[in-house]
Amino acid sequence: MSIRLAPGEYCPPHMPEAPRSYLCDPQKGAWIEVVKAIERDRGLNNRVLGALAKSVFRAFREAVQQDFFPDACYPLILPDDLERQARRSGAPAIAGELVDALHAWSAEWHMPSHGFWWIALQTMFFWQQGPDLARRRRWGWCTPTEAQPYHGTLRVSFSANAWHPQTEPREVAKRRIMRELELLVERHLEDTRIDFVTPGIIFSERGARSAPVKHVKDHFDWFVRFQVKGESFGRISRSAAMGRVATQRRHRTVVQRAVDAVGTLLDGERWLSWRRPAPRGRPRSNTQG
Repeated sequence: MSIRLAPGEYCPPHMPEAPRSYLCDPQKGAWIEVVKAIERDRGLNNRVLGALAKSVFRAFREAVQQDFFPDACYPLILPDDLERQARRSGAPAIAGELVDALHAWSAEWHMPSHGFWWIALQTMFFWQQGPDLARRRRWGWCTPTEAQPYHGTLRVSFSANAWHPQTEPREVAKRRIMRELELLVERHLEDTRIDFVTPGIIFSERGARSAPVKHVKDHFDWFVRFQVKGESFGRISRSAAMGRVATQRRHRTVVQRAVDAVGTLLDGERWLSWRRPAPRGRPRSNTQG
């Protein structure tokens, strides 16, 4: 059984290739999947990492050398904390330069989200650990949390008053015990339902079912092609769909919905504020940002 969850809630059973297999923060897991999609496009990956190394890493390295990062957050400082600390009175100038550089770098790739910063900061810390340039050709991140047992595999127990043969007939005791257990089971099911009812979970009469957001590799590839590279939905659908033109037209809608679904998973309602306008016609072949 798979359940779509809001950030901060339990996730479905652990599946290494599924972004929601990261317990407690499927949003961060989805950002990792986006970076994996960038990696699959070697040319794009080299440009994005090259820009990070050239325009941001110097400020990050100097901030580390000046011991700017708060101990509680170092080395994987959260972007919200970084921005807040950098803007406070008395913060070193290099902290502001780092924030400004991250803003410019993420905007260059049309990804002005703290989720993108989160991976960038981890990547630069990874680079900071060694002098070899090979590190600057790779991303670095930590899994948001370790996998935990799926909620449905946990055992529950119920108890009822025992049967005393001298005070109660056997059949009467059986009916009484079953009524008591049935009430306890109903209470357990209702309490669990309330715990799990969030905007990210869909329930049906048959139990929890997957929300209509796919987490297959292609959808993250489509997201990167649209948002980062500036390709149109039509071009993406033509390369992904097979068969008649009518099939390709239907597939364009599928691509658009998948891109928006990934964007919403990454940044919730804020996604619409940085969603790239859909280009018309064929994009330029040299589009990089």
